[in-house]
Amino acid sequence: GALGKCLFYGRDSFTKALCALTNGVGQAGTTLPGALINRKVFSEIGFFPEYLRSAEDLVWREKFTESYGELTPEKAVISYSTYPENIIQVLKKWFTYSKNTVWAGVSLKQVMVYIIYFSALLLIIAINHKIAIIIIFLHYLGRGIIDPIRRSKSPLWFKTDLFAPILALNLVLWIDLTKYLGFLYGFITFRKS
Repeated sequence: GALGKCLFYGRDSFTKALCALTNGVGQAGTTLPGALINRKVFSEIGFFPEYLRSAEDLVWREKFTESYGELTPEKAVISYSTYPENIIQVLKKWFTYSKNTVWAGVSLKQVMVYIIYFSALLLIIAINHKIAIIIIFLHYLGRGIIDPIRRSKSPLWFKTDLFAPILALNLVLWIDLTKYLGFLYGFITFRKS
């Protein structure tokens, strides 16, 4: 079997901002969509964990990679632009994904960074507003401007849509706070089959 490869892009300003914040505009990434997997592989490493609504692919892919290595096509074969189209969908998706990431026991480094960072930020807000404002500004700068440039194929990922980076700056803190809350909720309600 071979894993798939997707080319990520947004269809409009909102989805382009989400793409830049997550996968990177114009980037290609290894994915399960587009994968060609022999039935025998499922017999050997098992199916997706049924207790997860999301992140089940991360668990399964980890097992696949341990057994078979990273088998990916050279070129992206699938275009992916199916991002949430409004803020409510974004928050629901990231909360659900974050909760299930904890339940799946994957990406634990990222989970711990979010929990420590945002817990510390809340403490700093309570203690010293001036320092908190500086940290939030730096967060916006790093996650809202530098990270989309780093993730995207071109540093000028927004050149055909100047509204997208403005949306990215407005979305980034909402997304990151929602992930933090999803991670916390995942730990509080942790379950494993």
